[in-house]
Amino acid sequence: MAGKKLLNDAEQVVDEALEGLVASHPGLHLNKKHRLLYRPPISTNVSLLSGGGSGHEPSHSGFISPGMLTGTVSGSIFASPPASAIHAGIRTLCTDKGVLCIVKNYTGDRIQFGKAVERARREGMRTEMVVVGEDCAIGRDRVGRAGRRGLAGTLFVHKIAGATARRGASLEQVCQRAQHVADNIGTVGVALTPCTIPGATEPAFQMGSNEMEFGLGIHGEAGIQRVTILSARDTARKCLDMILSTEADRGYLPVDGGERVALLVNNLGGMTALEIHILVRDALAYLHSKSISVPRVYSGTLMTSLDMSGVSFTLLRLAPGSGILEDLDEEVECAAWPRVFGQWDSGKPHIDEEKEEEGEMAWRVQTDKGLTLLRILRTISADLISSTSTLNTYDRVTGDGDCGTTVSNGARAILECIGEPDQWKISHVGLPADDLSKAVARLSVILERAMGGSFGGVVCLFLEALSTSLSAGTPVHISLQTANRTLITHLSTALGDRTLVDALQPSIEVYAASVEAGQSVPEAVQRAAEAAKKGMEATSEMDIARAGRSANVGIGLKGTPDPGAWAIWRVWESVKHVTTR
Repeated sequence: MAGKKLLNDAEQVVDEALEGLVASHPGLHLNKKHRLLYRPPISTNVSLLSGGGSGHEPSHSGFISPGMLTGTVSGSIFASPPASAIHAGIRTLCTDKGVLCIVKNYTGDRIQFGKAVERARREGMRTEMVVVGEDCAIGRDRVGRAGRRGLAGTLFVHKIAGATARRGASLEQVCQRAQHVADNIGTVGVALTPCTIPGATEPAFQMGSNEMEFGLGIHGEAGIQRVTILSARDTARKCLDMILSTEADRGYLPVDGGERVALLVNNLGGMTALEIHILVRDALAYLHSKSISVPRVYSGTLMTSLDMSGVSFTLLRLAPGSGILEDLDEEVECAAWPRVFGQWDSGKPHIDEEKEEEGEMAWRVQTDKGLTLLRILRTISADLISSTSTLNTYDRVTGDGDCGTTVSNGARAILECIGEPDQWKISHVGLPADDLSKAVARLSVILERAMGGSFGGVVCLFLEALSTSLSAGTPVHISLQTANRTLITHLSTALGDRTLVDALQPSIEVYAASVEAGQSVPEAVQRAAEAAKKGMEATSEMDIARAGRSANVGIGLKGTPDPGAWAIWRVWESVKHVTTR
């Protein structure tokens, strides 16, 4: 199935996109006829021209800046620009110092740029060309005369050559510097989904929902190896192993322990920032395990393949005394080059490990009430974990589909905290079960860490208010009422709004009334569970929600209970199970 796209005319996507880009960047100029995007050249500097087929945005037009590219020429989607357009770019950008064309190694690009360069030379313009081919996925026996493909590592060539040109270096010096970088980079890409060309009804190739493919290019072509989806950690390792391979068939970029590299983790278009950051973490950990120093790390959406959900890893070898680090650190004005906050150093990332407050980790359980509380918590947690799928199903209708997962995370954290029942009397547990007020406060801390989102916040808010009331010596049934009123105040909700309050408030009121009437705790809990169930079932008869995230759902909700109310009912059922046996 082709991915959805917001377009006007599939035939005009490149031209309209270039017009939008130049409109939002006042320092850029656009020659519409040749799809040439550029900044005015500096007469004392070598100009840098790059480009190729469109569909790789922000490459290459997003990297026009003093210290990087002077201009780019765009072809149609995945199609090389014509030599006439490239020649127009050389003519527009040529200074007394000349023009360096930086070209990704694809047959069409080499032909068209080559023709333009020869034409420019014939006309007396000083022009050189560096071809970048750093793909490490395909072995030497399969590469043939076509050579290795040019991928995201080309951006390192832009950056270093641009910094060299800005210092006033000659064309020969800039060319040599660019070639040095091109010879010391390696890239491997992997994708979870193919891309879809604008206007196409099918993606470029088909992949199964549980498959991933290594060794893809950036023009919609398939890769070299298809496997069942790996973890982020194993994916990063496999890609880096291809780059660092010392096998005779590869061995493109052998890096020994103790050497230094720059790392670029590039989003191929459709990955989330969360995935990219995890892959950065895992790639760094693997390189460090091989004693490879990584003083510079870059990540983001830099060279894409339209909407492909994938990532590429690039390593740039940093030779001692090469000055490459200094060139990487040179400031540029283009929006697409990653900018970082703070100062680089060669140490590890600044990750603070928060220590537990002294004395909060373990307590002895010495009372029957404490043991009962632990049994209740264990029963509640087990029941909610088993209800994960049900809660997620309800939440997919009324919210974002993660209520069960969120609740399960909290329940697992409680189980980890209290440990196994056979250890309760002979060992320590992770909360002060003998003191209900302190135990509830500790539960709030545990669940705050384990449960994200609004539901976790609601639970912890209730527990904080409950603990505060209990700490003043207020009876449990009254403290429950106080906590419920506090929750309602902060949520700005009421009965009938189709939230967990529809199960929570009536169950607490029934419990409190039963205790006041002299009923036993098991009897009061049983009546509370019945009230919670009745309130929960009432939410499934409500067509709309007036509070909570469900209030933003624009469809009828009748027939599905509120997941929070359903969870409240299950909590009372678990308490009933323990207190009545």
